[in-house]
Amino acid sequence: MACVALFVALAGTGVAAVAVLVPKDSVGTAQLRNSAVVSAKVKDHSLAAKDFAKGQLPAGAPGAAGATGATGPAGPIGPGISTWAIVKATGALDKASGVTAVTRTAVGTYNVAFATDVTNCSLVASAGSDTAGTKIRGAIANFNRTTTPTIVEVTTSTGTTAADRAFSLAAICPPVAAATTTTTTTTTPTTTTTPKP
Repeated sequence: MACVALFVALAGTGVAAVAVLVPKDSVGTAQLRNSAVVSAKVKDHSLAAKDFAKGQLPAGAPGAAGATGATGPAGPIGPGISTWAIVKATGALDKASGVTAVTRTAVGTYNVAFATDVTNCSLVASAGSDTAGTKIRGAIANFNRTTTPTIVEVTTSTGTTAADRAFSLAAICPPVAAATTTTTTTTTPTTTTTPKP
């Protein structure tokens, strides 16, 4: 019994001594030695992702792809060698690309309407039919720009007098930036918290 009493007395003294030397809430970062906190002292699953430095936790698998965005409207027809027309003597379009209409305004006079502004384009016109075996006698008298930037006037003749003649007209324009359609796909990243090592 005497031994047990002595043990209890010494234990109580030890606890009191620790309480005096290490007051409550007195141990902080400065008091901890490097590597003092080991895995055994960390409660499982007690740490949050914010407790780790950036890049320390492995990234989770990418989330599912978002819905595809709506397709944008089609851009205007680009000028260049794709902008041309083959016109019959009556003023009817035989074949064309980038030309919306042709109007015969008088004998041998035609207004060709392009889908885009051709103010800065070089214009090339020639008399001739697109029908095999047809021989066109005549010439392009001239072509002129009009007050409307999309319309070019073409006149044809026999060589001496105005006459209705089939012809071709092309607008050769500087290149323009190609229209693009942007599709946005949203991916939601996930973060995985790794338990203590």
